[in-house]
Amino acid sequence: MGLYFIPFIFSGNNSSCYPHCLFLATGAMFLLEINGRQESDRSRLCVIINRNLVAISRGFGSSGILLNCTDPDNEISYMNYCQKTTINLKYFLAGIIIFVVPYFCFAEPSLEEIKKDYEQKDLEGRLVAIQKLEGRIDEETVDFLMAVAGNGWENWQVKVMSIQLLGKAKNPKAVDLLLEIFTSRSLHYRCPAIKTYAAIALGNFREDARIQDILIRGAQSDEPQVREASVQSLGKVGDEGTVPHLILLLNDHSIAIRLNAVYALERLADHRVVPFLKILSEKDNDEIVKNAAKNALINLQNK
Repeated sequence: MGLYFIPFIFSGNNSSCYPHCLFLATGAMFLLEINGRQESDRSRLCVIINRNLVAISRGFGSSGILLNCTDPDNEISYMNYCQKTTINLKYFLAGIIIFVVPYFCFAEPSLEEIKKDYEQKDLEGRLVAIQKLEGRIDEETVDFLMAVAGNGWENWQVKVMSIQLLGKAKNPKAVDLLLEIFTSRSLHYRCPAIKTYAAIALGNFREDARIQDILIRGAQSDEPQVREASVQSLGKVGDEGTVPHLILLLNDHSIAIRLNAVYALERLADHRVVPFLKILSEKDNDEIVKNAAKNALINLQNK
């Protein structure tokens, strides 16, 4: 009886998968039932299975393609025939379960289905819907994520998740919106978490020259998390013009800022920073920062 639950395991939220899985589970249940019976009962059950599968296959419009046989006059010979086909049937069902079920039951939901899930009023449902867009970078998905992130009245957690996915998608059309979110003084985008993830997302768009200046200003923010994220992204999108600003941050009072400035300068691989990193590696009052500076110097020497 436990096999009746197989359709629900495979189907998930995809209701179209249910008939396929129900068919497979029913066949598997009959096969297990056969194995547990005596030989005489097993033969009769074979007859039942064969007749039902032929009926099902015809219902699917296949005209008995699963088991192409007709009722013989002699039911004993028919039982013998069904016994011989049972082994083949086992392999047939196993093949469907392995190769066909994943296609029907684990297919990626369409954007329209995700949009319907997003339209739910509860926060958790909207978060789950946005999470399903992970790894999708097509234009329609990016447009939808931009609409969500640009909705000032949306919950900050949903906006943060949308901003993260926009950064991962790396579609240049999202840059204007991300810059607007990062620089906005509106109450809707004043949340430090939103600006922090906007700074991280901007670090994926090296080609846009506006981003460096914006992130340099972000590194002077009053919010520690925003400053840290801005410094991290400067290491990704910066160039030689960014180096002097990062060097100044090596003297910042925040350990996190000094540490991320070291990482950013190491990534930019500008040898003008070597004297400053040497001082930091010898005189900084934090061991983690000192070790990071030492490692950066070693890596710069190898470049």
